[in-house]
This record gives sequence, C-alpha cells and structure tokens, in this order.
Amino acid sequence: MQELNNLSFDAKHIWHPYSSIAKPSPIHEVVSAKGVRLTLKDGREIIDGMSSWWST
Repeated sequence: MQELNNLSFDAKHIWHPYSSIAKPSPIHEVVSAKGVRLTLKDGREIIDGMSSWWST
C-alpha cells in the first residue's frame, strides 16, 4: 500500500516540467540506480538523461 501512496503523492504534488498538465506522462517506480542507469520495478533498465534541442 505504501507504493501506491508514494506514486499517488508524486502525481498530485510533484511538478514534472516536461509533462503535459492535461495528459500527464505515466509515473514509473525506480527500485535502484547506479550512475546514469535506473532499474524500474518491472525490471527494465533505462538511462537517466535529458534530450532536447536546448540541452546541447
């Protein structure tokens, strides 16, 4: 139940500046991190990085 509360709190109170307010992106629970690699609860590993034309 704590997991649901954390994700619910995030959706209601944390500003996600690159997400649409009308259609927010899904929230993914991260269970571990090492360097730039994040492991999600479902086992997928992703890289924590930003990609946009103004970041280069």
